[in-house]
Amino acid sequence: MKIKSNLSLNAMGDEFVAVSDDPKVFRGMIKLNQSGAFVFELLEQGFAVHEIVDKMVETYEVDKATAASDLDEFIETFRSAGLVEDDE
Repeated sequence: MKIKSNLSLNAMGDEFVAVSDDPKVFRGMIKLNQSGAFVFELLEQGFAVHEIVDKMVETYEVDKATAASDLDEFIETFRSAGLVEDDE
């Protein structure tokens, strides 16, 4: 799974926003906090879901079940907006 290539992540103070350079694909923005930006960048680089969960556990004070649940929610938000590409 990977973030679509027409999305970019922009810092705005302590927050981040994901925006598309193609309004036909996505019109609007998704606000992210620091951990959301961390996940966005890992997905953008093509890390597998289980690798991202492991990196979340290493980086943040969170257990594996919580990291997996939070990641599922994050991915579903991006998937429902059509902003991720599933591996084939």
